Amino acid sequence: MVTFEDQSVIEEFVQGQIRNPMARKTIGNRTVYRCHNNFGDIDGKEGLKNMYPKITDFGLAQRMDTAGPHIHPIQPDDCHAPEVILGVGWSYSADIWNFGIMVWDFLAGRGLFQQSDSRSYSPVGHLAEMIAFLGPVPPILIQRERSMRQWQWSPKVRNARGELSSNAAEFYGGPFFTDKGEFTRNDLVPYTRSLQSELPDCIPEDEADRFIKFMRRMLCWLPEERATAKELKNDPWLNDYI
Repeated sequence: MVTFEDQSVIEEFVQGQIRNPMARKTIGNRTVYRCHNNFGDIDGKEGLKNMYPKITDFGLAQRMDTAGPHIHPIQPDDCHAPEVILGVGWSYSADIWNFGIMVWDFLAGRGLFQQSDSRSYSPVGHLAEMIAFLGPVPPILIQRERSMRQWQWSPKVRNARGELSSNAAEFYGGPFFTDKGEFTRNDLVPYTRSLQSELPDCIPEDEADRFIKFMRRMLCWLPEERATAKELKNDPWLNDYI
């Protein structure tokens, strides 16, 4: 979550609700209001400087003080890092992937990984979108996926289909690659989409290249290629934009 840039945003929201109340329904003695997460455009760079992220929702947080490899499923569906879906082991670099997703969603006002043609989450569809945005899966990552299949989860985890799963392939519906290392569902790859074509409207054309480079430092197939938080703090685009 992030703070509002100033108190006027809340005051304008309240006045807007007086003029045009949001949808609601009453169940018994309780009133349920429709979710509202659009508070208008950010007031330029000065407004952005007054907004601070807040860490919330520790229900999905994971401890890292146990012996690895860490291969059990983590993260909300649309935020899954590739190493999570493939079960090759995750670490703190998965947070950097999440940060990249959060930055993009925040600036664009929409999810980068949309899964728009499906009512339910599709791991293979998610991987297909990653291929469109990041390029082919590196062979070394496919090799890691194969070698990690021997590791079993204990206890088993129930997947979205209600089945008990002992590894990532069972949990997410894999394996996703043939014996030759080819992606099994190339028909799902939205090749017309790219980071450039999905660029948030708030990014000026003269900043587009630096912004894309900033995003690619976080959205990498290989966890070890992602920048650290300290490195991102000194990124040219982030320093100039903020």
